[in-house]
Amino acid sequence: MEISQILKKHRPIAELFAGVEEEALNEWKVLTYQPGEKLCGQEEPLTLLQIVVEGLVQAEHLMPGGEGVVLARMESGHMIGDLELLLTEPVVCQAVAVVPTTVLATQVEKFRRRLETDLVYSRMLNLQLASKLYQSSVSTVEYALIPLKQRLLKYWVDRLEGLDFGSQTRYELDYSSEETARQLRVTSRSINRIMKEWKEQGLIQVGRHKVTVTERSRTMFRKLLQRSGGDL
Repeated sequence: MEISQILKKHRPIAELFAGVEEEALNEWKVLTYQPGEKLCGQEEPLTLLQIVVEGLVQAEHLMPGGEGVVLARMESGHMIGDLELLLTEPVVCQAVAVVPTTVLATQVEKFRRRLETDLVYSRMLNLQLASKLYQSSVSTVEYALIPLKQRLLKYWVDRLEGLDFGSQTRYELDYSSEETARQLRVTSRSINRIMKEWKEQGLIQVGRHKVTVTERSRTMFRKLLQRSGGDL
Protein backbone atom coordinates (compact mmCIF):
# COMPACT_ATOMS: atom_id res chain seq x y z
CA MET A 1 0.00 0.00 0.00
CA GLU A 2 1.35 3.43 -0.97
CA ILE A 3 1.26 6.48 1.30
CA SER A 4 -1.18 8.27 -1.02
CA GLN A 5 -3.61 5.34 -0.72
CA ILE A 6 -3.28 5.35 3.06
CA LEU A 7 -4.09 9.06 3.27
CA LYS A 8 -7.19 8.55 1.11
CA LYS A 9 -8.40 5.53 3.07
CA HIS A 10 -7.65 6.61 6.65
CA ARG A 11 -9.06 9.99 7.61
CA PRO A 12 -7.31 10.28 11.02
CA ILE A 13 -3.95 9.66 9.32
CA ALA A 14 -4.76 12.19 6.61
CA GLU A 15 -5.62 14.78 9.27
CA LEU A 16 -2.26 14.21 10.95
CA PHE A 17 -0.44 14.79 7.65
CA ALA A 18 -2.57 17.75 6.54
CA GLY A 19 -0.23 20.40 5.16
CA VAL A 20 2.87 18.17 4.97
CA GLU A 21 4.79 19.01 1.79
CA GLU A 22 5.51 16.30 -0.76
CA GLU A 23 9.26 16.40 -0.11
CA ALA A 24 8.69 15.72 3.59
CA LEU A 25 6.02 13.12 2.85
CA ASN A 26 8.49 11.17 0.73
CA GLU A 27 10.66 10.66 3.82
CA TRP A 28 8.00 8.29 5.20
CA LYS A 29 7.76 4.64 4.22
CA VAL A 30 5.21 1.87 4.73
CA LEU A 31 6.27 -1.04 6.97
CA THR A 32 4.40 -4.19 7.94
CA TYR A 33 4.78 -6.35 11.04
CA GLN A 34 3.50 -9.82 11.86
CA PRO A 35 2.08 -10.82 15.28
CA GLY A 36 4.87 -10.98 17.86
CA GLU A 37 7.30 -8.79 15.90
CA LYS A 38 8.80 -5.83 17.75
CA LEU A 39 8.45 -2.33 16.39
CA CYS A 40 10.99 -1.11 18.94
CA GLY A 41 12.79 -2.65 21.91
CA GLN A 42 12.81 -1.56 25.54
CA GLU A 43 15.88 0.51 26.50
CA GLU A 44 17.12 0.45 22.89
CA PRO A 45 17.93 3.66 20.96
CA LEU A 46 14.95 4.97 19.00
CA THR A 47 15.68 4.89 15.27
CA LEU A 48 12.19 5.13 13.74
CA LEU A 49 9.18 7.28 14.49
CA GLN A 50 6.13 5.18 13.56
CA ILE A 51 2.40 5.80 13.17
CA VAL A 52 0.00 2.85 13.28
CA VAL A 53 -2.15 2.68 10.15
CA GLU A 54 -3.86 -0.69 10.47
CA GLY A 55 -3.65 -3.43 13.09
CA LEU A 56 -2.96 -3.42 16.81
CA VAL A 57 0.24 -2.80 18.78
CA GLN A 58 0.73 -3.16 22.51
CA ALA A 59 3.27 -1.36 24.65
CA GLU A 60 4.87 -3.81 27.09
CA HIS A 61 7.18 -3.04 30.00
CA LEU A 62 9.52 -5.95 30.68
CA MET A 63 9.98 -6.74 34.37
CA PRO A 64 13.37 -7.93 35.75
CA GLY A 65 12.24 -11.56 35.51
CA GLY A 66 11.38 -11.19 31.84
CA GLU A 67 7.63 -10.94 32.35
CA GLY A 68 5.87 -8.28 30.27
CA VAL A 69 3.13 -5.99 31.59
CA VAL A 70 0.89 -4.36 28.98
CA LEU A 71 0.74 -0.60 29.51
CA ALA A 72 -1.28 0.38 26.45
CA ARG A 73 -2.79 -0.87 23.21
CA MET A 74 -2.30 1.29 20.15
CA GLU A 75 -4.51 1.40 17.08
CA SER A 76 -4.76 3.48 13.91
CA GLY A 77 -3.40 7.01 14.28
CA HIS A 78 -1.22 6.29 17.31
CA MET A 79 2.37 7.53 17.12
CA ILE A 80 5.15 5.36 18.57
CA GLY A 81 8.36 7.00 19.78
CA ASP A 82 7.23 10.63 20.13
CA LEU A 83 8.23 10.97 23.79
CA GLU A 84 11.63 9.39 23.24
CA LEU A 85 12.19 11.61 20.20
CA LEU A 86 11.56 14.82 22.15
CA LEU A 87 13.61 13.79 25.17
CA THR A 88 16.38 12.04 23.19
CA GLU A 89 16.03 9.03 25.47
CA PRO A 90 16.05 5.24 24.89
CA VAL A 91 12.74 3.47 24.31
CA VAL A 92 10.75 3.26 27.57
CA CYS A 93 8.90 0.03 26.76
CA GLN A 94 8.85 -2.32 23.81
CA ALA A 95 6.10 -2.13 21.19
CA VAL A 96 4.89 -5.48 19.81
CA ALA A 97 2.42 -6.22 17.01
CA VAL A 98 -0.61 -8.17 18.25
CA VAL A 99 -2.11 -8.76 14.78
CA PRO A 100 -0.75 -8.08 11.27
CA THR A 101 0.05 -4.38 11.46
CA THR A 102 0.89 -1.64 8.96
CA VAL A 103 2.70 1.55 9.99
CA LEU A 104 4.11 4.69 8.44
CA ALA A 105 7.72 5.18 9.53
CA THR A 106 10.41 7.81 9.19
CA GLN A 107 13.95 8.15 10.50
CA VAL A 108 14.03 9.92 13.86
CA GLU A 109 16.76 12.34 12.81
CA LYS A 110 14.85 13.37 9.69
CA PHE A 111 11.73 14.09 11.72
CA ARG A 112 13.74 15.98 14.34
CA ARG A 113 15.29 18.23 11.69
CA ARG A 114 11.88 18.95 10.17
CA LEU A 115 10.46 19.69 13.60
CA GLU A 116 12.86 22.60 14.09
CA THR A 117 11.32 24.62 11.25
CA ASP A 118 8.07 22.92 10.19
CA LEU A 119 4.95 24.05 12.07
CA VAL A 120 2.95 21.18 10.56
CA TYR A 121 5.23 18.61 12.19
CA SER A 122 5.04 20.53 15.45
CA ARG A 123 1.24 20.40 15.30
CA MET A 124 1.34 16.66 14.53
CA LEU A 125 3.47 15.99 17.59
CA ASN A 126 1.40 18.25 19.87
CA LEU A 127 -1.81 16.44 18.90
CA GLN A 128 -0.26 13.10 19.78
CA LEU A 129 1.11 14.28 23.11
CA ALA A 130 -2.19 15.88 24.11
CA SER A 131 -4.09 12.70 23.23
CA LYS A 132 -1.69 10.51 25.24
CA LEU A 133 -1.85 12.81 28.26
CA TYR A 134 -5.64 12.63 28.21
CA GLN A 135 -5.72 8.83 27.87
CA SER A 136 -3.11 8.48 30.59
CA SER A 137 -5.26 10.53 32.95
CA VAL A 138 -8.30 8.35 32.23
CA SER A 139 -6.31 5.14 32.75
CA THR A 140 -4.77 6.39 35.99
CA VAL A 141 -8.20 7.08 37.46
CA GLU A 142 -9.58 3.74 36.25
CA TYR A 143 -6.77 1.58 37.59
CA ALA A 144 -6.41 3.51 40.83
CA LEU A 145 -10.10 3.24 41.72
CA ILE A 146 -11.05 -0.22 40.43
CA PRO A 147 -9.52 -3.09 42.46
CA LEU A 148 -7.80 -5.94 40.62
CA LYS A 149 -10.26 -8.58 41.83
CA GLN A 150 -13.15 -6.59 40.38
CA ARG A 151 -11.38 -6.26 37.04
CA LEU A 152 -10.60 -9.98 36.99
CA LEU A 153 -14.24 -10.78 37.81
CA LYS A 154 -15.32 -8.61 34.88
CA TYR A 155 -12.82 -10.44 32.67
CA TRP A 156 -14.36 -13.82 33.53
CA VAL A 157 -17.95 -12.63 33.37
CA ASP A 158 -17.28 -11.42 29.82
CA ARG A 159 -15.53 -14.67 28.83
CA LEU A 160 -18.36 -16.85 30.14
CA GLU A 161 -21.18 -14.69 28.78
CA GLY A 162 -21.77 -16.59 25.54
CA LEU A 163 -21.40 -20.15 26.87
CA ASP A 164 -24.47 -22.42 26.62
CA PHE A 165 -24.53 -24.49 29.81
CA GLY A 166 -27.92 -25.90 28.81
CA SER A 167 -26.30 -28.09 26.16
CA GLN A 168 -22.96 -28.58 27.91
CA THR A 169 -22.54 -28.67 31.70
CA ARG A 170 -18.88 -27.63 31.77
CA TYR A 171 -16.37 -25.96 29.49
CA GLU A 172 -12.59 -26.22 29.43
CA LEU A 173 -11.22 -22.84 28.35
CA ASP A 174 -7.72 -21.91 27.22
CA TYR A 175 -6.08 -19.75 29.84
CA SER A 176 -2.75 -18.03 30.40
CA SER A 177 -2.07 -16.11 33.60
CA GLU A 178 0.70 -14.23 31.79
CA GLU A 179 -1.59 -13.05 28.99
CA THR A 180 -4.37 -12.17 31.43
CA ALA A 181 -1.87 -10.21 33.50
CA ARG A 182 -0.76 -8.31 30.40
CA GLN A 183 -4.35 -7.38 29.57
CA LEU A 184 -5.04 -6.17 33.10
CA ARG A 185 -1.62 -4.49 33.43
CA VAL A 186 -0.52 -6.36 36.54
CA THR A 187 1.88 -9.20 37.34
CA SER A 188 0.91 -12.84 36.84
CA ARG A 189 1.64 -13.44 40.53
CA SER A 190 -1.28 -11.16 41.45
CA ILE A 191 -3.56 -13.02 39.04
CA ASN A 192 -2.47 -16.44 40.32
CA ARG A 193 -3.21 -15.46 43.91
CA ILE A 194 -6.84 -14.61 43.10
CA MET A 195 -7.31 -17.63 40.83
CA LYS A 196 -6.01 -19.90 43.61
CA GLU A 197 -8.56 -18.39 45.99
CA TRP A 198 -11.41 -19.09 43.55
CA LYS A 199 -10.13 -22.60 42.95
CA GLU A 200 -10.16 -23.31 46.70
CA GLN A 201 -13.71 -21.97 46.88
CA GLY A 202 -14.75 -24.44 44.18
CA LEU A 203 -15.70 -21.78 41.64
CA ILE A 204 -13.30 -23.08 38.98
CA GLN A 205 -10.85 -25.85 38.25
CA VAL A 206 -7.42 -24.73 37.13
CA GLY A 207 -5.11 -26.94 35.09
CA ARG A 208 -2.10 -26.36 32.89
CA HIS A 209 -3.14 -23.56 30.51
CA LYS A 210 -6.80 -24.54 31.04
CA VAL A 211 -9.65 -23.43 33.29
CA THR A 212 -12.81 -25.53 33.71
CA VAL A 213 -16.03 -23.61 34.39
CA THR A 214 -19.68 -24.48 35.01
CA GLU A 215 -22.98 -22.64 35.27
CA ARG A 216 -22.21 -22.13 38.96
CA SER A 217 -18.95 -20.41 38.01
CA ARG A 218 -20.80 -17.91 35.85
CA THR A 219 -23.52 -17.31 38.44
CA MET A 220 -21.05 -16.75 41.26
CA PHE A 221 -18.78 -14.50 39.19
CA ARG A 222 -21.79 -12.32 38.35
CA LYS A 223 -22.87 -12.13 42.00
CA LEU A 224 -19.37 -11.31 43.20
CA LEU A 225 -18.98 -8.62 40.55
CA GLN A 226 -22.28 -7.00 41.52
CA ARG A 227 -21.37 -7.12 45.22
CA SER A 228 -18.08 -5.38 44.45
CA GLY A 229 -19.95 -2.56 42.75
CA GLY A 230 -18.97 -3.52 39.21
CA ASP A 231 -21.22 -3.49 36.15
CA LEU A 232 -22.18 -6.66 34.32
